[in-house]
Amino acid sequence: MLTTESPVQRKGQDVVPVATCHPRKIWGLVRFQCFMVFHTPAGPDDICGMSMALLLAHCTTLQKLSCLYRHSRRLRSNAEDEERTRHSPRPTVAAVTGPTVAALFRGCTAPSRFLVAQSRRALNSSSPASLQRYLPPAGVQISNSLLLYDKPAMTSNLLAALKNHQGKGVTVTTHPLIEAAKNGSVDACQRALTEPKVKVDQKDSEGSCALMYAAEAGHMHVVKFLVEKGARVSAKDDTGETALMKACKSGHVDVIRFLIDAQLLQRKKSSSIMGSDSAKLLQIEKQRVLDVKDDEGVTALMKAAESDELEIARQLIEEGASLTLKDDHGWTVLMWAALAGNVDICDMLVKSYDAAADYVTERGESALMKAAANGHWEVCDFLLEEGAKVNQLDSEHQTALMWAAAMGHTAVVRGLLSRDAKVDLPSKGGKTALLLACAVGRDSIVADLLAARAKIEHQDADGQNGLFGAVQCGNKELVSLLIQHKCPLEAHTQRGETPLMFAAMNQQIDCVKVLCASSADVNAVDENGQRAIDHAEGTLNSKVVEVLRQAAKQASEKSS
Repeated sequence: MLTTESPVQRKGQDVVPVATCHPRKIWGLVRFQCFMVFHTPAGPDDICGMSMALLLAHCTTLQKLSCLYRHSRRLRSNAEDEERTRHSPRPTVAAVTGPTVAALFRGCTAPSRFLVAQSRRALNSSSPASLQRYLPPAGVQISNSLLLYDKPAMTSNLLAALKNHQGKGVTVTTHPLIEAAKNGSVDACQRALTEPKVKVDQKDSEGSCALMYAAEAGHMHVVKFLVEKGARVSAKDDTGETALMKACKSGHVDVIRFLIDAQLLQRKKSSSIMGSDSAKLLQIEKQRVLDVKDDEGVTALMKAAESDELEIARQLIEEGASLTLKDDHGWTVLMWAALAGNVDICDMLVKSYDAAADYVTERGESALMKAAANGHWEVCDFLLEEGAKVNQLDSEHQTALMWAAAMGHTAVVRGLLSRDAKVDLPSKGGKTALLLACAVGRDSIVADLLAARAKIEHQDADGQNGLFGAVQCGNKELVSLLIQHKCPLEAHTQRGETPLMFAAMNQQIDCVKVLCASSADVNAVDENGQRAIDHAEGTLNSKVVEVLRQAAKQASEKSS
């Protein structure tokens, strides 16, 4: 742990007086702490909390940005190089309750938006395994354009560290026109436009203008006023969203119709079709308006489908929005609807507009996988009825069943098993649905898979069976269940590590007790000659060490 106080020694921890450090050394410590935080899943409080806060408090804005940028690049790298499929919906934009860590990242507004976008893409591109390994449990939250980590243990330490920093150095820029648009007041908008330096298309720190906020809130009279004053309907925010897209997500039909016509009129005035009465040219121009994409290739129709706006989606299609367009990842409108569990929109797209239920992207992703990964059995059932393939493999040889198991969706797993999903198909890394369910500690799913005759002895490419995942999550009931079904206790990784060693390394004392009671070999050694007790001693957990010492003593007495 790091502190600004005088150096002392605590239980083997080096306590560094940050206030006396050279700036270059402080930055070196920050990078080390970032390595520990971002490379250790659910890292310990003394790494994730106070020390990180104090270190960053002594860093320049550029250094803070570098720290965040390194993290965002790592997220993207893991997403692309390890388990690449994108199934999870976009992270929820939510404020952090109580005081925040804004003081840490003050001055980073514009660049942090880029970092937020990078991290969001990384989250969307990650599979369950990579998310569990590299991200804090609650994932990334965004508040006031700042990249925050909403992790209870970490937050409590950060708040303690930043008690004296609250409200200092945080610059808040107000935009009178934007605030007036948010409140739905035309009079206030009119007054704001008379102020010096206020322009109708002025944007805030997130790249959003007054028209976007008014459209999102459904303030039709404000939308009309702003368009009359020259607001560009085609303007985009920092994520590439337009006012039309925001209105589609919020379900404001009248605003959507007005914006479509207004943008078409603006395009006519600035293009070669000005004054043209050609219906064909006008329809082409209208389709261009409807099919504008954001920075991730997502259209207004896709956003409406994701937001469960059935009537909006139908209206957009009837106006000419394309059903065949795909986003940057090859996703279709149907896949976005399936991802969010909007079965009525899925039904409309398939039955009324002939969307293909069995469509797969170049990476093998399907709408069924999206629905399964997010626990939407009703959508899965519908898609299977319409011809989706239950055992479709993606580019990593992952199936819908694997995704449902990895994300802990019991009802979906049971439903897919009833539809003849193959239980023992392995991914490229050798993971089966059983191993993925064990890794998240879901006993009910494991029981269902075992009832479907999943191979209990299966090991992945590293040599791990279900016990390895079960002990890492600390689920002693699951460990007992696997042992009852004869899961091999002495399976080992390519480095010679056993489930008992994993339990010792992760300080899972209950799992250690269950394994020892089941006669796991306490004297087995890995490739470095280390036993389970040696790994336990490395964690400084005396209770685990004592349990293993007693087990070794009993084993010695039995052998003699």
